[in-house]
Amino acid sequence: MTQRCDIRRHRRLTVLVYLTILLTATGIAMGQIGGSGSIQGTIKDPSGAVVPQADVTAINVATGVETARQTTAAGFYVISPLPPGEYKVTIAATGFQTVVQEHMIVDALSVVGLNMTLKIGTSTEQVTVSDAPPQLNTDDATLSQTVRNDVYTSLPLAMNSQGPRDPTQFIGLVPGVQAVGNQISGTVFASFNGGQNFMNQIYVEGLPLENVVTQGDSRNVSYAISVEAIEQFQVELSSMPAMYQGQGVENFVLKSGTDQFHGVGYEYLRNTVFDARGFFNAYRPVERQNQAGSTFAGPIKKNRVFFFGSYDAYRFTQALIASLQSIPTVDARVGNFSAFGVAIYDPSTTACAGAVCTRQPFAGNAIPASRLSSVSKSFQSYLPTPINSGLQNNYLPSIPITLRNDSTTEKVDVNLSDKNRAYGMYSRGKYNAPLQPITDGYAGPLPYTNTRVVIEVPTTAQAKDVYVIRPNLLNQFSYGYMREWIPLQSATQGGDYDKKAGLTGLPAGQASWAFPQVTFSGPNSPLAWGGGRTLANTDAVMSFTMQDNVQWVHGRHSVTVGFEFVANQDNYEGSAGGSGQTTLAFANTQTAGFSPTGTLLTSTGNAYASYLLGLVNSGNTSETAITRTGARYKDYAWYLQDNFKVSSRLTLTLGLRYDILGPFQEVRDRFSFLNRSEEHTSELQSLTNL
Repeated sequence: MTQRCDIRRHRRLTVLVYLTILLTATGIAMGQIGGSGSIQGTIKDPSGAVVPQADVTAINVATGVETARQTTAAGFYVISPLPPGEYKVTIAATGFQTVVQEHMIVDALSVVGLNMTLKIGTSTEQVTVSDAPPQLNTDDATLSQTVRNDVYTSLPLAMNSQGPRDPTQFIGLVPGVQAVGNQISGTVFASFNGGQNFMNQIYVEGLPLENVVTQGDSRNVSYAISVEAIEQFQVELSSMPAMYQGQGVENFVLKSGTDQFHGVGYEYLRNTVFDARGFFNAYRPVERQNQAGSTFAGPIKKNRVFFFGSYDAYRFTQALIASLQSIPTVDARVGNFSAFGVAIYDPSTTACAGAVCTRQPFAGNAIPASRLSSVSKSFQSYLPTPINSGLQNNYLPSIPITLRNDSTTEKVDVNLSDKNRAYGMYSRGKYNAPLQPITDGYAGPLPYTNTRVVIEVPTTAQAKDVYVIRPNLLNQFSYGYMREWIPLQSATQGGDYDKKAGLTGLPAGQASWAFPQVTFSGPNSPLAWGGGRTLANTDAVMSFTMQDNVQWVHGRHSVTVGFEFVANQDNYEGSAGGSGQTTLAFANTQTAGFSPTGTLLTSTGNAYASYLLGLVNSGNTSETAITRTGARYKDYAWYLQDNFKVSSRLTLTLGLRYDILGPFQEVRDRFSFLNRSEEHTSELQSLTNL
């Protein structure tokens, strides 16, 4: 008996905890589901009594599609889901005049309130309200902001050197959001209300762009969806509905087709010819940016099927900011160092008597051609010609930094019947930066510059279906796919520089096929050769999202129950450790002379002379294993939200969400690690057994 009483107390406590969570949780009025908007309100007669079973119809002005619902016994109605746009709402009931409210503006993630008092009369009598209702939203408690297409197309949005015009850059305009540019990817991430970066979630049409690597990564929008394809976007900072997760929410809504064909062509450009020369600059640095594209939309079948499509192309060319660099002179490349004013000594003449060594200089300060290393001659054969006769600062590089980005976005809306509607979208982009110099190395042409090749291919696809089971009960099923494919490559990949030079014995992989990283030290040394030393790897991040929402309107309640399943993948292939690139260091000490007392004369010799002789001061290469990891994560979430219309002026929103984040799983069990805790436990058990 005591145990049963304890169980009952535990059950009562559990119920009490859940009720407390429901009553303290807040969210927006869940009249909207799945990234859509809604219209809701209460219909009354002149005496203030509610009007049940009144027919409320919202007509999309752009497409002519009608969405009809009925009021409940409490006179309450919810018209959802509604794509963003302008609507005309018609309210009709037996014994009352028909009322038409025009110019209702509905945004995604918004709940627009429309309460009406009907007048006694016949349904054939019609009262039309042409004035738009107040934009003050009293049915939505969310701290948020919507930026519509007509607003952000009027705002200045410049192209930049890291990508096309980016629709996510405007989130920084919202109070409480701090937007920060990512210097690596050029995309924008944000901090909401002073929180950590990458804690917000990005949605397209109400479905999350999940990413196991970085939450809040905007590249699937920045590189794959043109600004011209965005209808509007929302930023929500607090009191989000239970169906959304994250510290903050960014939701992007695509344009849709209408009953009329329409299209747009555009080009934005920046060019060197429009630039003014700086006061101290001798010339104008090359910079060319072009972004061109078009959109086209219209009906496939009047009032039934609509399409929208866009294509966007961005091209960027810029010369690296020029500064004088030091490269080997033409004479030095053939071993003639007579202009250097420093003796070059022949290491083959080194003779030591005890601790005292001597070394003879090369005749005429020139290395005989027969002594030059064939490997060294091959590696230096790609050097450009100096612009002057100086030993230092004799080359002005002009490296073109290029970037291409192409994206396409398609969307189809299908009105299957009065009860069934479907939607599909697809976007794909390709960010291609074939040469991205890193300024910590030699800024000459390939293969000497330290650079990499960056390609990113983001893809997003979605499908939704909304079925009205009854006028007060509907189901929305959604499926989403997201992929970010990033094959990073060394810029010298495929050049076979080591093989052409005859350098053998290197381990397989990047160490053998990439141009080596070469450094020089000592007086009059040229700048190091970077050799495109960036590590090559491939990363494919994918997610599969399934979401189902059921909305039930009963009495004064609009209840939404939903479930979300996300299967995340991170498929990676790359080096297990280090770049595996061959590194060669040359110093002047190998060609320096000795004093009469046998002390090395560090001011003599030359590192490039040592290089021509093939005398490596130090070298490093490694054979690194290639790792392939197929990470798998399965996440589940369920949520419940009730929008309780207490009165025409008071709405109580209650919400609860529960997330289950699954553990890491390798797709083929190819992952291993050392668990020191278990090892320590095993040792203790062994000692106990003794």
